[in-house]
Amino acid sequence: MKNILKRISCLALVVLLVLSFAACTKNNESSNTSFVENDPGLEKLVNEQGDSFEALFEESFSSTSGGLECDCKLSVKGTTLVLDNLVENINDVPEETKEEMQAAYEEAKDELAEGFKPLKTEAPGMSEVIFNVCEEDGDVIASVVISF
Repeated sequence: MKNILKRISCLALVVLLVLSFAACTKNNESSNTSFVENDPGLEKLVNEQGDSFEALFEESFSSTSGGLECDCKLSVKGTTLVLDNLVENINDVPEETKEEMQAAYEEAKDELAEGFKPLKTEAPGMSEVIFNVCEEDGDVIASVVISF
C-alpha cells in the first residue's frame, strides 16, 4: 500500500510538468468525434507537434515519478484538447485514493490553466483542455477540465 501511495503521490508532480511542457511545446493530437467538427487550428497543432509533446511528457514523467512509466495520448474532440496520461503498472486504484487525487488535481487547476494558455494563443478556437490521469487499462484516476 505504501508503494501505491508513493506512486500516486508522484502523479501529482505530473501536474507541474504539464505546465512547463505546455508552455514550451504547444502540442496536441486529433481524433474526430461523431457529429462534431474538430477545430482546424487545434488539429493542426496536434498533428504538427503532438508526437514531440507526448514524448517529452512521457520522458519527464518517468524521471520525476520514481521510475513510473506512462503513455501520453493527445486528441482533439471538437474544440477540446484531451490529454490522456495512462500510467503503466497502475490498475485498480481504490476509490478513496482516486478521490484524493481528484481533489489534488482540482487544487492545481489554476496552475494547469496557466500552462495551457500558450496553446490557446496557437489555437484560438480551443475552448477547453481535459487532462486525464488514468490507470494502465484506461480507467480514470483523476480528470480536470480547464475552460478558456
